[in-house]
Amino acid sequence: MPITGLINGRVLSAQVDRLVVTGTDVIVIDYKTNRSPPQDAASVSPAYLFQMANYRAALRGIYPNLNVRCLLLWTDGPFVTELSDDQLDEALASSHTG
Repeated sequence: MPITGLINGRVLSAQVDRLVVTGTDVIVIDYKTNRSPPQDAASVSPAYLFQMANYRAALRGIYPNLNVRCLLLWTDGPFVTELSDDQLDEALASSHTG
């Protein structure tokens, strides 16, 4: 599913693996294949956090009245890791300082 948005003055144009929209939530799922999955959400790569934080920001602009949830689906397992708003907020904040 293609998504686009303006995030902090930058244009995002991306292709998400899965997008589910319900009456209350937008769920964006990114598949991670051929990767050794982390054991918990705290160990997720900063690059993945930054990617998903940008997806969330774009989707919040498209669906301002819905909660946006970000999940990584690790095909080596398989299992899902849901990323917290705090993790995603920090990923965006650290991208502006570093």
